Order: sequence, then C-alpha cells, then structure tokens
Amino acid sequence: MEKTLWQGEKLFIEGRIEEAEQIFLTLLDQDPVNPQVLNNLGVIHCTNKAFDQAETCFIKALEADGNHLQALQNLSKVYEALEKWAKALVYLEKCIKIAGIDPELQARLSRLNGKINKENGTPDWLAAVLNQKPEGDRGDQVVPGEDHRNDTAPQKPPTKGPAVSTRGNRRPFVSVGLPVYNGEEFIRESIESILSQDFKDFELIISDNGSTDSTPRICAEYEKLDHRVSYNRIEENIGAIRNFSRVLDLADAPFFMWASDDDLHHPEFLSKCLSRITEDPSIALVYPVTEMVDIEKRPKGLARDTYLVDQEEPVERFRQLIWNLGLCNMFYGLFRIKFLRTARSTRKHLYRAYDNLLLAETALSGKIVQIDEPLFTRRMTRGRDLMTLEELNANLINAHDSYKMTEGITLPHCRLTYAHFELINESKLSDITKNYLFNEIRECFKSRFGSQMLYEIDRALKQIDKSVYYYTWDNKAADHPQTDDLRTLNNFHINNLIKVLQEAAFIYPELPQIREGQASCLKAIRADTGPEATPQELAVN
Repeated sequence: MEKTLWQGEKLFIEGRIEEAEQIFLTLLDQDPVNPQVLNNLGVIHCTNKAFDQAETCFIKALEADGNHLQALQNLSKVYEALEKWAKALVYLEKCIKIAGIDPELQARLSRLNGKINKENGTPDWLAAVLNQKPEGDRGDQVVPGEDHRNDTAPQKPPTKGPAVSTRGNRRPFVSVGLPVYNGEEFIRESIESILSQDFKDFELIISDNGSTDSTPRICAEYEKLDHRVSYNRIEENIGAIRNFSRVLDLADAPFFMWASDDDLHHPEFLSKCLSRITEDPSIALVYPVTEMVDIEKRPKGLARDTYLVDQEEPVERFRQLIWNLGLCNMFYGLFRIKFLRTARSTRKHLYRAYDNLLLAETALSGKIVQIDEPLFTRRMTRGRDLMTLEELNANLINAHDSYKMTEGITLPHCRLTYAHFELINESKLSDITKNYLFNEIRECFKSRFGSQMLYEIDRALKQIDKSVYYYTWDNKAADHPQTDDLRTLNNFHINNLIKVLQEAAFIYPELPQIREGQASCLKAIRADTGPEATPQELAVN
C-alpha cells in the first residue's frame, strides 16, 4: 500500500496527473476510507478546478480522520476559492487548534476575518486593519512547503519532491537533524543552505549541546523566522555522539539526514537525493559527490569517495564498504529512517568512528548509492594531521563523548574493529557467512588500521608493566593509591582493562603479550575467593 501510494505521489509531482489519479482510485477501491488517498484525490480535483469534487474528497478524508491537518487546510482553501468565507474560517480555526498559529495561517486568519467583517458592513478602514499582515509575516516571500502562485488555491505539492498535502498532521517528508555545539562561526551559513532547498517539505531539528557562544540566539532567530525550524537546547553537554542520536530520536519523517554546523548544501541536494532514493525501495542511503573546502571556503577539490556499495548481495556491500571507506561524507546523505530506527550501531555510542560502524550496518541493510553531482560542500576545519595519535584519541573522546574518558585505559581502534564483529554476530546471516566475514573484518582492519591498534595495545601493556591499571588518553592516572579501602574500585578498573585486552586478543590471537597482560591484570585483582586464573585459561580459541 505505502509503496504504491508513493508511486502515485511521485507521478503527481512529475505532472503525470491522470496516471496518479488512476493509482489513487485503485487504492480507494481497496480502502474507501483511507484519508491520505482521499486527500490526494482532492488535491488532484483542485488542480483541475473541480472544487465540488475536491470538497467531497476532503470531507470524506476528515470523516475518516478528523485531525488530518492537510485535509483541513485544503478544505478551508476550497471554501476560500469559492468565496465561502465563513466555512473557510471554520476549517482554518480547526487547523490552527491542531497546528498552532504560524505566519501563513495567521495571515489567512486575518484575511478571512477581514472578508467576513466587510460582508457584515464593517467600514473599509477597519477591514483594512483586520486584514493587515501579522507581525513576523514575510510579505511576498514564499512560505516553505507550499505553492503560492494562486494564494486562494488549495494547498498542492511543490514542483519538486513528494507532495506536502498528502501527509496529515504536519508530518514532514524529510527530517534534517543538525546537532551543534558552539557553532556561531558558520551555523548561519549552514542553516541558510538548508532552508534554501528547492524541495520544501522538511523539518530542521537543531539540537544545541549546551553552547556557550551566540549559537542559541542565532538558532532561536531562525526558529521564529521559519516554522520548519525546531530549536532544542540541552543545558549540559552530553557529547557529540549522543547529540547526533538525539536529533534522530526527535525526527518524524520517512527520510532523514544529518547536517553539521559548518557544511553547506546545494539547493537541489534534497530533491535530487529524494528522486533517486524513491526509485528503488532497496536503497537505504543516497549521497552526492562532495566538494572539499578549507576553513576560508577555498576549494580543495572533489572528495574521492565513490564506492561501489549498490550490489544486490549485502555481504558484498559490507566488504566493499569496510575496505574502501575513507572520509565518511556519505554519512551526511539521505537515509530511509526505517533503517536507522532498527540500527544497533546508533546505540553503541562509539567515540572512535561511530559513522564507520553505522555505514557498515547500513550496507548490510540496503544499497548505498551516489549521485554523480557535487551537491554537498564539506568544510575541513579540524586540522587532525597536526595531532599525534594520543592527542587525536583524547580530542575525539572529549568532543564526542567526554564521559568515555573515565573508562581509563582504552583501545579505540580495537573497539571499533570488535564492534564490527558484534555487528555481524547480531545479524541474521548464516553461521558460515558470519565466520567468513569475521575473517574478512580481521584482515581488513589489521591491514588498514594495524599501526594504530598496535600502538594502542603497546601503550596499554606498558602501563600494566608499571602496575598502572587506570590511565586516560589525556594522561590522567587514578588519583588515589591502591589500598584495601579502595579494593573494589581498583578491581573494577582492572576488570574493565581485562575486557579491553580480550577484544584485542581476538583481533591479534598471534600476540602472546596480550594474554600475558591479561594474566598480570588477574594477578593484581585481590579476589576474596576462588583460584587464580592461568594464562592458558585466558587463551582465545
């Protein structure tokens, strides 16, 4: 049903009105009280100026769902087109009770009151005052998501993208999630590029992670200017990864994309991504070619991120992605939200390459397709090439999830690698396929990130040799002596370290020093009862 409904809406957008009408009529035969189908047919009748038939469709849609926002708004506009001002006002007021007053609805409310008062003999000067545009109205600027070529015509779809009028209760077609922390330098430009999309039916969800600069004021301004913008502020910084998850949790659309506070989008970004992803239900993610610029917006060329991840077989897609993924520009493409809703990786909160893991899971779920046009501009602002591996890990942990710093000795690249094993193990693939991919993951990550993993392992083992079992990436050791009074806390730190080394030993079973480090940790634990484990008992099969 849903797929066919999208097909009908797509045909309508393309101007193939008769074909769209046939699909909706077929759907109506199957379900005579479907409010979305009835509303769609009403919009088609409005397009053909058949307002009586449109009125019937919208009324039936409201009989099926009295809170269907677009049917209410469309029926009000039908009566306005027919100059039935009182009836138009009744349905507009019902619409406002559900949606609240935004500038466009407030302007229509004033206009209808002016028409009614004029018919009732209200003096011209008073009617003019009642009919004035409300404070905050943007004059002749087009209200996003609506066609204003005939302001008294019923709401109809934009020229590009799926129909606004086919979604009841203000459910947008796309949710754009923009997590931000202290982004005052570039966020205006980023928001403007999103609001300038030629496809209008989207919501922009901004989640401010406790910014201390002028970010809150800037975002609040845009929330007042455009009803599609929702500004949400968290008083305490929860880390970038949790904030990225938060905007997804707040989303209410079948398609979703993340945006950042310093990147830019071409006006056709959404419309072209939508056109591609709606062609094939097996596509989970669409992303365009990325143009790279520096902090001053000086061009640095096109990103080399064209990966073949559109095969029919999920195993091959997964293989291609883990071996070739570099800069994760595709992370900022357009997703089917149903894939993200069921993704386990969105709940793991990795602080090292969270996007890598999510994209790997996406490749297992569906095809990833690139549009061969530079529609996305990524501003390279971080300067990571100047950091040592120790500085880079400390910077990433603090920026993405500062709470993770309290874990002590960690192996970020080993954790990322092992998370891919967990991802495959949690999948519905056969045991034979899982075993094959386990070996592929081990080979791939040791080849691509082996130097980083070996550095992390060596760093951990050197601390263990010094009987140090708690040591963070910003070089902070435990601030207490290892005494009997703190035995449980010390053993907790050591136990965490054993788990970390166990993951490393699975990746590098050929390195006996990892198992020796685990054995040293076990010896350090002051167990109340039970025999001491031997290195042989720790061996990974």
